[in-house]
Amino acid sequence: MRIFIYCADPREEADLEEKINEQLLSEDERSGAKKIIRLSFFGGPICLAHPDHLLKNDALWLLGQVRFAVKNFPGTNNVVLIGHDCGYYDCIPLLADGAKKREDIKRGVYFLHKNIHGLVIDAYYDNKSSFEKIMGAKKAHELRPVLQK
Repeated sequence: MRIFIYCADPREEADLEEKINEQLLSEDERSGAKKIIRLSFFGGPICLAHPDHLLKNDALWLLGQVRFAVKNFPGTNNVVLIGHDCGYYDCIPLLADGAKKREDIKRGVYFLHKNIHGLVIDAYYDNKSSFEKIMGAKKAHELRPVLQK
């Protein structure tokens, strides 16, 4: 079972869900033969990129949700993070251009890998027409050099 984490912005969510269904779900997931978990809330995976200061409570809440799913729903070990040109950045003291937003998705992958071992994580950026794959399943130690640039 896969967990999809993305923003709940009502201006974007319907389009985002449609693209997830068309571009990222398997046929079994689309038909309902395989279940998925959707965690949609304002800012989506942004909090995972800044867990030590700005968005600590949000990051810990989301980490708890993922841990709960992994523990209680057998076969749940895959997480899909989806970022976009999110207005949530306007609410936190971060200046973020497209490159920074993509980098934050990588930081979110690292945070999850560091805190929940054994997850398979895919990360995408919604560029309006399609999903840009930011990274596939990587181990946390492989991400550290990427994040220090």
